[in-house]
Amino acid sequence: MSEPRASGPTRMFPWLDAAVRWLALFSGLCLVFLMGLTVVDVVGRYVFHSPIFGAQDLSELTLILIVFGAMAYCGRTDGHVSVDLFVEAIGAKRMRIATVLTALACAAILFVLSWRAYENARLSEMLEAASNLLQIPLAPFHLVVAAGAAIYGLVALAEAVEAAFGNGREGGR
Repeated sequence: MSEPRASGPTRMFPWLDAAVRWLALFSGLCLVFLMGLTVVDVVGRYVFHSPIFGAQDLSELTLILIVFGAMAYCGRTDGHVSVDLFVEAIGAKRMRIATVLTALACAAILFVLSWRAYENARLSEMLEAASNLLQIPLAPFHLVVAAGAAIYGLVALAEAVEAAFGNGREGGR
């Protein structure tokens, strides 16, 4: 697993880097589980004519853990796709301002997503919503979405602060 990138001599938020690394590790373990589940289910289905009951439920819910566990790490390590067409055209100072504003907008969107996912968790709990076959309660998975989005929101805020004070990416992604 690669280390969170650092443009400057040190990162301003090492505790955040550690947290996103642990979440990414958890996400990776979930991915290994999902791969094993898929292989066993496919072999069971086509070789023994006996698929795993509830494999689709487990797959869908595990994907939530994978995506929202790794999303903040991907953002912190610059793993998202980015295009830098205008970096040289607008100059370093304007690019720094654009980076700060973009990170702040991203944080705001992620915090709204987190809040709405939390509200969905409360509603799911009230309605006792569950997966189709295994009847796994959905509220904890809405909470994973809320937590993952909130942590990525913190990453975006950290990116904004680091860019504003010169410890983040110079000139964009």
